[in-house]
Amino acid sequence: MIDTSIFTKPVLTNLKNTYEEIKKSKLDVKFTDGSGEHFIFWDKQNQRFMIHTDTEDPKCPNIVALEHEISHYLHDSPLKSLRDCIKQLRSDSGIQKLIDDADPKISKSKLENFADSLIKNSFNVLEDCRIENLTGMIQRGSEIRFVDNCHDLGQMDDIIKPMMNKDPVNGLLALRFFREDIAIIHGMEHYKKYFDMIRATTAKGAIMVIREFAKEELKPWIQSKLNEPIPDPEDEDNQSQEQQDGEGSDGEGDAGEQQDGEGSDSEQQDGEGADGEGADGEGADGEGADGAKKIMEDEDAKKGGSDNADPQTADTEEDEDDADQPKKTADPKKDPCR
Repeated sequence: MIDTSIFTKPVLTNLKNTYEEIKKSKLDVKFTDGSGEHFIFWDKQNQRFMIHTDTEDPKCPNIVALEHEISHYLHDSPLKSLRDCIKQLRSDSGIQKLIDDADPKISKSKLENFADSLIKNSFNVLEDCRIENLTGMIQRGSEIRFVDNCHDLGQMDDIIKPMMNKDPVNGLLALRFFREDIAIIHGMEHYKKYFDMIRATTAKGAIMVIREFAKEELKPWIQSKLNEPIPDPEDEDNQSQEQQDGEGSDGEGDAGEQQDGEGSDSEQQDGEGADGEGADGEGADGEGADGAKKIMEDEDAKKGGSDNADPQTADTEEDEDDADQPKKTADPKKDPCR
C-alpha cells in the first residue's frame, strides 16, 4: 500500500490549487472522511467543479483518490450530459433497435435501464483508464501510484468476489485491476483492445470507443439475456460502484442525490455529476447527446470507425505470460491502461 503520511490535507489542497491554476477553471475539494466515497461533479449553482473525497478510505490512498478525480477535471471527462449521451450511444450502437424489436412481453423500460447501466458502467471503467493514463504521462509519480493501486485492488477479496460474476463490466474491471486470469475465465481477455484504443485519446475519442464497445460487446450480451430475467439496474450499479469505490471511483449517476442538503443545487446535477463535464463547464467541447451524435457523424465521414478516429493504438504489445499474474511493483508497460 502507498505511504500517504506526507499527503496531509494542506498538501492535497495545494495540489488541487496547482491544477486549478493550470486549468483556469474553478475547482473545490471537500474532505468527507468516513464516507468511503470519491467523486467529482459540476456545481451549477456555484459554477465550479466540486470533488468529494475520503482521505481515510482504507481501500484507496488519499493522494490516489484525489489525483484520480482531478484527472477527470483535467482531461475533460465528457459527462455533463451523461444521460443524454448514454441514450445517444444506446441508439448509435444498435442496442435501441434490439430493444424495440424484443418480445413485447418484456418491459421496454426495464431493458433500456439495464442497457443504460451497462453502457454507463463500461464508460466509467474505460474512462478511468484514459484519464489516469494521461495524468501519468505528465507525472511519473502519479503513474506509479495509479498502477500500484490497481494492483492492490486486484488482490482485495471484496473486489474480486463480485468480479467473478460474468458480465462485460466485470470483464473490464478484471483487466483494469491486472486480473487477466479472471478475464480469461469470462472469455473477455480480448477487451484489452478497448483499453489500447482509449488510453491516450481525447474526451471525444472516448465516446467513439464506448460506442464501439457497446456495439461489439454490450449489444450481443444484452441479446443473449433477452430470454432471462433482466437484472435490476440499481443492483448492477451498486455492485459496480462498490468495486470501483476503492480506486477513486466517480459515483456517476448518483452525484445529484448525494449532494442534497449541501448547498450544491442537486437538481441541476441531475445524476450526471460523477465526473463533471469539461473544465470550462460546457463539457468536452460542449458534447452531450448532440455532441456525441456529431462525433459519430464526423467519424463516419472519415470512413473509419474506431480505427481512423482519435483513439491511439500504438505500443499495444503486452507480455501475455506476465499479464496473468498481478504484480506489486508498478510496470506501466504491463498495465492494460497504458
